[in-house]
Amino acid sequence: MRELAVPNPHPGADYHVDAVTKAMTSRTRLVAITHVTTTNGDLFPAKEICRVARQRGVLCHLDGAQSFGLVDVDLGDIKPDFYGGSGHKWPCGPKPPRVAALFQHARGDRSDRGRHQALHGRGLGTAA
Repeated sequence: MRELAVPNPHPGADYHVDAVTKAMTSRTRLVAITHVTTTNGDLFPAKEICRVARQRGVLCHLDGAQSFGLVDVDLGDIKPDFYGGSGHKWPCGPKPPRVAALFQHARGDRSDRGRHQALHGRGLGTAA
Protein backbone atom coordinates (compact mmCIF):
# COMPACT_ATOMS: atom_id res chain seq x y z
CA MET A 1 0.00 0.00 0.00
CA ARG A 2 1.20 3.47 -0.81
CA GLU A 3 -0.17 6.58 0.87
CA LEU A 4 0.23 9.95 -0.82
CA ALA A 5 0.74 13.18 1.10
CA VAL A 6 -2.01 15.78 0.97
CA PRO A 7 -0.42 19.25 1.02
CA ASN A 8 -2.14 22.14 2.74
CA PRO A 9 -3.19 24.49 1.29
CA HIS A 10 -4.74 22.52 -1.59
CA PRO A 11 -2.35 22.92 -4.56
CA GLY A 12 -5.03 22.39 -7.20
CA ALA A 13 -6.64 19.47 -9.02
CA ASP A 14 -3.79 18.94 -11.48
CA TYR A 15 -1.35 18.33 -8.61
CA HIS A 16 -3.44 15.44 -7.26
CA VAL A 17 -4.12 13.85 -10.65
CA ASP A 18 -0.39 14.01 -11.42
CA ALA A 19 0.58 12.59 -8.00
CA VAL A 20 -1.79 9.62 -8.35
CA THR A 21 -0.70 9.00 -11.94
CA LYS A 22 2.99 8.97 -10.97
CA ALA A 23 2.35 6.71 -7.95
CA MET A 24 0.63 3.97 -9.99
CA THR A 25 2.77 1.07 -11.11
CA SER A 26 2.12 -2.17 -12.98
CA ARG A 27 1.36 -3.69 -9.56
CA THR A 28 -1.37 -1.17 -8.68
CA ARG A 29 -4.79 -2.82 -8.45
CA LEU A 30 -6.83 -0.20 -6.58
CA VAL A 31 -6.77 3.56 -6.12
CA ALA A 32 -8.77 4.67 -3.07
CA ILE A 33 -9.44 8.38 -2.67
CA THR A 34 -11.60 10.61 -0.56
CA HIS A 35 -13.91 13.00 -2.37
CA VAL A 36 -13.90 15.75 0.28
CA THR A 37 -11.43 15.79 3.18
CA THR A 38 -12.66 15.85 6.77
CA THR A 39 -9.95 18.23 7.92
CA ASN A 40 -10.42 21.30 5.77
CA GLY A 41 -13.00 20.39 3.14
CA ASP A 42 -10.69 20.07 0.15
CA LEU A 43 -12.53 18.70 -2.90
CA PHE A 44 -10.42 16.18 -4.81
CA PRO A 45 -10.65 15.69 -8.61
CA ALA A 46 -12.45 12.34 -8.37
CA LYS A 47 -13.62 12.19 -11.98
CA GLU A 48 -10.14 12.78 -13.35
CA ILE A 49 -8.46 10.34 -10.95
CA CYS A 50 -11.04 7.62 -11.72
CA ARG A 51 -10.47 8.25 -15.44
CA VAL A 52 -6.71 7.79 -15.09
CA ALA A 53 -7.24 4.60 -13.09
CA ARG A 54 -9.64 3.22 -15.74
CA GLN A 55 -7.15 3.99 -18.51
CA ARG A 56 -4.59 1.85 -16.67
CA GLY A 57 -7.00 -0.98 -15.83
CA VAL A 58 -6.96 -0.10 -12.12
CA LEU A 59 -10.07 -0.14 -9.93
CA CYS A 60 -11.07 3.08 -8.17
CA HIS A 61 -12.81 3.46 -4.80
CA LEU A 62 -14.34 6.85 -3.97
CA ASP A 63 -14.94 7.61 -0.31
CA GLY A 64 -17.95 9.92 -0.26
CA ALA A 65 -18.45 10.08 3.51
CA GLN A 66 -18.00 13.84 3.52
CA SER A 67 -19.38 14.63 0.05
CA PHE A 68 -22.60 12.58 0.07
CA GLY A 69 -25.36 15.13 0.64
CA LEU A 70 -22.99 18.13 0.67
CA VAL A 71 -22.04 18.45 -2.99
CA ASP A 72 -23.66 17.13 -6.15
CA VAL A 73 -22.30 13.62 -6.67
CA ASP A 74 -22.95 12.26 -10.16
CA LEU A 75 -21.55 8.75 -10.01
CA GLY A 76 -22.50 8.17 -13.65
CA ASP A 77 -20.14 11.00 -14.55
CA ILE A 78 -17.37 10.22 -12.06
CA LYS A 79 -17.52 6.45 -12.77
CA PRO A 80 -15.85 4.97 -9.69
CA ASP A 81 -15.85 1.18 -9.37
CA PHE A 82 -16.78 1.48 -5.70
CA TYR A 83 -18.43 4.28 -3.73
CA GLY A 84 -19.16 4.64 -0.04
CA GLY A 85 -20.99 7.36 1.84
CA SER A 86 -22.64 8.07 5.17
CA GLY A 87 -26.33 8.89 5.30
CA HIS A 88 -26.13 10.32 8.82
CA LYS A 89 -23.72 13.15 8.04
CA TRP A 90 -24.82 15.82 5.54
CA PRO A 91 -28.16 14.17 4.61
CA CYS A 92 -28.93 14.21 8.38
CA GLY A 93 -30.30 10.67 8.36
CA PRO A 94 -30.32 8.38 11.40
CA LYS A 95 -27.24 6.36 12.32
CA PRO A 96 -25.94 3.87 11.20
CA PRO A 97 -27.15 3.97 7.56
CA ARG A 98 -24.25 3.81 5.19
CA VAL A 99 -24.37 3.88 1.44
CA ALA A 100 -22.07 1.81 -0.71
CA ALA A 101 -22.23 0.76 -4.31
CA LEU A 102 -20.20 -1.56 -6.49
CA PHE A 103 -20.51 -0.63 -10.14
CA GLN A 104 -20.27 -2.64 -13.30
CA HIS A 105 -20.62 0.22 -15.73
CA ALA A 106 -19.65 0.03 -19.39
CA ARG A 107 -16.22 -1.45 -18.72
CA GLY A 108 -15.76 -4.46 -20.91
CA ASP A 109 -12.72 -5.50 -18.88
CA ARG A 110 -14.93 -5.84 -15.76
CA SER A 111 -17.79 -7.87 -17.27
CA ASP A 112 -16.81 -10.96 -15.29
CA ARG A 113 -17.27 -9.20 -11.94
CA GLY A 114 -20.97 -10.09 -11.58
CA ARG A 115 -23.95 -7.92 -10.83
CA HIS A 116 -24.34 -4.43 -9.39
CA GLN A 117 -24.36 -4.57 -5.62
CA ALA A 118 -25.49 -2.11 -3.01
CA LEU A 119 -24.46 -2.23 0.62
CA HIS A 120 -26.37 -0.40 3.29
CA GLY A 121 -26.51 -0.39 7.10
CA ARG A 122 -28.69 -3.50 7.20
CA GLY A 123 -26.80 -5.76 4.79
CA LEU A 124 -25.78 -6.46 1.23
CA GLY A 125 -28.21 -6.43 -1.67
CA THR A 126 -27.69 -7.53 -5.26
CA ALA A 127 -29.43 -6.24 -8.35
CA ALA A 128 -29.33 -7.53 -11.90
